[in-house]
Amino acid sequence: MAPRVVHLHIGSTKTGTTFIQRVLWSNKKALKANGVVLPAKGQYVFGRAARALHHWQPAEDPVPSDWMQVARSINRSRSDAAIVSQEFLSWLDPEQVKAMVATIENAQVKVVLTTRDLARLIPAQWQSAMRQRNTWTLTEYSHGVQHGSEQDPKRSPYQHFWHRMDYAATLRAWSDVVGLENVTVGAGRR
Repeated sequence: MAPRVVHLHIGSTKTGTTFIQRVLWSNKKALKANGVVLPAKGQYVFGRAARALHHWQPAEDPVPSDWMQVARSINRSRSDAAIVSQEFLSWLDPEQVKAMVATIENAQVKVVLTTRDLARLIPAQWQSAMRQRNTWTLTEYSHGVQHGSEQDPKRSPYQHFWHRMDYAATLRAWSDVVGLENVTVGAGRR
């Protein structure tokens, strides 16, 4: 018997996802006692699964085994609800979303997208870009995010930022599959 509802917290990055995940995992036993399962042995399983899904071509390849491990755990659970929290799920394209959700059996899927205002999000994403060995100054990055375009090179500030933070595209991809009534958007404040 699968859970009646599966909550997918899909991020996005730099919106408090790590904090949310730490709270969830540090309360795994309490959640389970209240009928909610985190369907993996550890939070890093979700990260591997989301990365595999992000690189997956549903029309050409079988469902990634890292995700199927999570999906099987969800589908076998006897809990009332399951939670998966992984910000890289917000990067999935519509075909990936549709095929991924199809692996969850007999459960209502609800999606939570956490967001953040641009004034805080751009510097936070720039810091991530620096950890990824990019060399833009914050001014160059901010200017590129604001004045760039879809035609910019893949390694441009515009592409780096909007590939991850296009909330409209993310919401379309997910709401087209699970229904708008099953999508919740939360705006973080600080």
